Amino acid sequence: MISYKKFARRSRFWFWMAQATLRRYLLRITLGLFLLTIIIFALTQTLPNLRYLTSYKHGVVGAYTVQNLPASVMDVASRGLTYVDSSQEARGDLAENWLVEEDGKKFTFKLRNNLYWQDGTKLKSSDLVYKFTDISTEMPDDHTIIFHLKNPISSFPAVVSRPVFKNRTFVGNGPYKVTHIEEASGFVKSITFTPTNTSLRRIVVNFYPTQARLTQALKIGEVSGATLEDSSGFANWPNLKTEKKIDSSRFLAIYYNTKDNFLSAKEARQALSYGINYESFPGQRATSPIPPASWAFNSGVKKYNFDPEKSKALLKALEYSGSRKVILSTLPGHEEIARKIVEGWKQIGIDAEGVVEKTPPTNFQAFLALQETPNDPDQYTLWHSTQRGALIGLKDARIDKFLEDARVMFKQDDRKTKYLDFQRVLAEDLPVVFISWPNADLVYNKTRTPDVEQLKKLNVSF
Repeated sequence: MISYKKFARRSRFWFWMAQATLRRYLLRITLGLFLLTIIIFALTQTLPNLRYLTSYKHGVVGAYTVQNLPASVMDVASRGLTYVDSSQEARGDLAENWLVEEDGKKFTFKLRNNLYWQDGTKLKSSDLVYKFTDISTEMPDDHTIIFHLKNPISSFPAVVSRPVFKNRTFVGNGPYKVTHIEEASGFVKSITFTPTNTSLRRIVVNFYPTQARLTQALKIGEVSGATLEDSSGFANWPNLKTEKKIDSSRFLAIYYNTKDNFLSAKEARQALSYGINYESFPGQRATSPIPPASWAFNSGVKKYNFDPEKSKALLKALEYSGSRKVILSTLPGHEEIARKIVEGWKQIGIDAEGVVEKTPPTNFQAFLALQETPNDPDQYTLWHSTQRGALIGLKDARIDKFLEDARVMFKQDDRKTKYLDFQRVLAEDLPVVFISWPNADLVYNKTRTPDVEQLKKLNVSF
């Protein structure tokens, strides 16, 4: 057993040793503690930033220039004067309200208070630059922007929902900054978005010309996530997660050339439409160019449900002695759907053939294509005979009148009546048959789930 005196001697010995060591190495110990404090402080400041040094890379299909980048991508960087909800109703965003005057030829938007650009400067009406044909702008003060239209357009509030940037730059007002744009042959190859909040991860959006190229990029890990029309090929990939979604901003349809000798007969177009098995295609069945969630959607239009016997009866009764050969043109990405449609037409007695074009054809019999639809029910530019309607020989005075009248009406009920009639006549005359609202499935690596969930909270949807 150690005696008290021996314990006391040992304790004094170690105390003197510690004291001597401290005196000898005091400068080194002090310097080491100081450096350790600096390192700890630096780490607390830089670790949050390390989060976005590893980017979340997302792939989408499309060919865009710097001037026409899609709003669905640029929404992460900035906002518009308005935004359009799922029912196609325009609501205030940067603008807290607006006033319509002079029978729809004058729109006055009032900006919200305390809005700032990403460079820290206050957002002023004079910072907003719009290039519209036949529309002039006026900024009487920092919080007001007035648009003077040559002709009234009731859908104008939806037009200014596109993200707006400061004086022709990419300085926006959203949660992400545009920090790099890579181009190749005049088209945007990728865009890098850096978060203004260091708790978020940097985003790189890569653009691919076809679904096949994007699918390959996801398989080899070139991107961590992708938006795909057809995600069935990834159903058994254990490291990937798929979230099903319908894209109501685009519809897939077959445009009939009503100037064609055979297809000029409505009965011929009806026969072809009844000969399509719509349920065999991915996406949601479409019966109108206006999305089902829209306030203007007509659910009661004539539907051409798959009925081969009805197709055969219509063709038998058709008084036409010429060639019944139909060539269905399409673009890369929809070859399989076109193949199924052609096979169906052959089953009802049509001499059908499918052709894949490199670019949209201007001369065709039938054309299977994906079409972006406006975010407002106003579809004047798609179907009026003076606009794209001329491409398929569409010249219907009733359709023209419905679209013209709705454009100058500012009560939603009045507009709705016109759009219901427009959809009814379009379905009856059948210059086009609607196939589907395509899928926009979100497929991503499971390790990136926190990043995807964070983007959802910010209402980011590529």
